[in-house]
Amino acid sequence: MLITPIICIPLFGAAITLLFYKDREVQQWTSTVVIAIHTLYTFLLTLNVFGYGSLVEYVGNWDAPIGITLIADQLSVLMLIMTSVVMLAVNIYSRIATDAKLESQGYHSVVLILLAGLSGTFVTGDLFNLYVWFEVILMSSFVLLSIKGNKEQLEGGIKYVTLNLFASLLFLCAAGLIYGLLGTLNLADLSLKVAENISDPRIHTFALMLWIAFAIKAAIFPFYSWLPSSYHTPPIAVGAIFAGLLTKVGIYSMIRVFIFVFNPLPAWIYTLLVIISIITMMSGVLGAYVQSDFRRILAFSSVSQVGFMMLGIALQNEWAMAATILFMIHHGFVKSGLFITSGICGKSVGSFYMNRLGGFLDKSPLLGILFLTLAFSLIGVPFTSGFTVKIMLLKSCIMNKEWVAIFALLVVSFMTMLYMLKIWSEVFWKKLPLDEDGKVSKSKPLETGMFIPVVIVLIFSLMIGIFGNVLSEVAIDTAKKIYDRDEYIQKVLRLNLKEGLSYTGSEK
Repeated sequence: MLITPIICIPLFGAAITLLFYKDREVQQWTSTVVIAIHTLYTFLLTLNVFGYGSLVEYVGNWDAPIGITLIADQLSVLMLIMTSVVMLAVNIYSRIATDAKLESQGYHSVVLILLAGLSGTFVTGDLFNLYVWFEVILMSSFVLLSIKGNKEQLEGGIKYVTLNLFASLLFLCAAGLIYGLLGTLNLADLSLKVAENISDPRIHTFALMLWIAFAIKAAIFPFYSWLPSSYHTPPIAVGAIFAGLLTKVGIYSMIRVFIFVFNPLPAWIYTLLVIISIITMMSGVLGAYVQSDFRRILAFSSVSQVGFMMLGIALQNEWAMAATILFMIHHGFVKSGLFITSGICGKSVGSFYMNRLGGFLDKSPLLGILFLTLAFSLIGVPFTSGFTVKIMLLKSCIMNKEWVAIFALLVVSFMTMLYMLKIWSEVFWKKLPLDEDGKVSKSKPLETGMFIPVVIVLIFSLMIGIFGNVLSEVAIDTAKKIYDRDEYIQKVLRLNLKEGLSYTGSEK
């Protein structure tokens, strides 16, 4: 089974939507059909990988490590499933909520290019092409952030692109220096050569440069300021994509590069990463608690949740890595659903500020139930996806005797409950506030079609909670294969292995 269609399908769709930029209906249907095909192909690719093992494709028939290599392993396809489902849900929402002017400015084309960039990131097999796909994501996301061109969006877009361009510069410099030292950027080949030179201080310097680049992309302390400054500015459909998917790119890259290539590093580095994870969790949750804008609460919440994912990487055991993998998927579904929910409420009232929202439980009990279920999952209530991943993370902390991390995890979960209850009481429980004339503020009727994408992501989130034991085993097996790099290396460097290259990179 080929891997390239996972990238080519959305690029082809982007070209079609550009050709029909004046026809809104053609753009909408093309975008929906293309994302649906991408989702179906992703599920088929997943069945193939879990049934027969990792797939490798050599672009242009140039073998690794010389040519471009694409590889679909268990981690890749799990991330692709999450990406496709979130994109499909947001597409359904945008068909109802996105205005014609936005679509005429290339919204659908840019979203499909972003989908291609995300897909390319998850299947690339070398460091340079990871950088290339990062740039595709950066360019398309910047366009989506500033597509309307109003002052708030441009301000958020500039903050976003400035810090992320610095991350790209660091990434490119690190990649060039690594190539100059080791003569390769193929991840499988690189892991062998880094293992031979792991004590070289230059390797540690390059690893630090890459970590900063990925930390900026993932919005980890102290590089997270761009996220709450920008995620609340674009249309809700765009915000839902960003909140559900973009930070996962940085976390995924850390897993792929640091666990696979630069491992093990000195023990003090992982201790430092645990501390940074805790600070990120606390910074995000405190920021969320003091906000009065529905979207900004969710944006700061994303920073907090990224801290949980980073903690799983820092703990350096299979249970922790499995927790991070499932946490990324859980958060992608839940946070995109919550952003869409905020869009439904904001569109009805015309504002996202808590003091102007209210009465939505009376207006739509179904919307209240959907929000509450998603909120329970974000908090980590039993039988939800959040409970599954947090229990795994807690177990990992106990295994590593990280008592401060356990305390922080419990405190942050409690404070998550507080700010989600704040949203519940202000948006759903209280009555709609009075206007200046003392009359009940007017609100537009809710469009039930907007509930469909929330239901879609909620179903996938609930599946993680309901089938937690099974999916935990899948995640643990995936984590084992990340730490035990044999299968990946043998799949990619087949010619080198035939020549007798051992796992450590030396000839037999």
